[in-house]
Amino acid sequence: MAIDWEKELEKPLMRYTMRVFLPCFIVALVFLTIKFSEALPDGMRTFGWLKTTGVIEESSYRSTPGPSFNSRFTPTIAYSYEVDGITHQSEVVTKTFGYGTFKYEHQARRVVNRYPEGSVVDVYYDPSDPEEAVLERGVKWFAVMPLVVGPIFALAFLRLLFEVWRKRPMKRAVQ
Repeated sequence: MAIDWEKELEKPLMRYTMRVFLPCFIVALVFLTIKFSEALPDGMRTFGWLKTTGVIEESSYRSTPGPSFNSRFTPTIAYSYEVDGITHQSEVVTKTFGYGTFKYEHQARRVVNRYPEGSVVDVYYDPSDPEEAVLERGVKWFAVMPLVVGPIFALAFLRLLFEVWRKRPMKRAVQ
């Protein structure tokens, strides 16, 4: 069934959506795509890092006030590891997003439970800078998702704009 764009564009909600919501949505999508794509090279770099063992020194989370009086939960995973006889410390779990601040307590608790204090873990460190290390190397799926979904939404938006432009009523010259 074909959409009658002339009738659809006369509806106030459709006009509002076309003029305000969709451009804002595209701007936000472009911003997120750029922001997430910045983390990809860092995550990919960790695949070439060397592996050693480390010990979890601290595994906890704290609650902080968030927007609209909702609490946010931030895990802290501190670990130590040794490279060439020198002990290093880090709190970086992954180079891509995923262990920052959570909306729900169970999400932070899940991270803390994965790395209990005193446990021995694999640590991946940068051979050119052993101070830089992670517990999880690579790229998380949600860091790649905007790069996949972003262009799809952008193409759909451009297609919609093309259809609206093509089907718009022509203004007739007043005689």
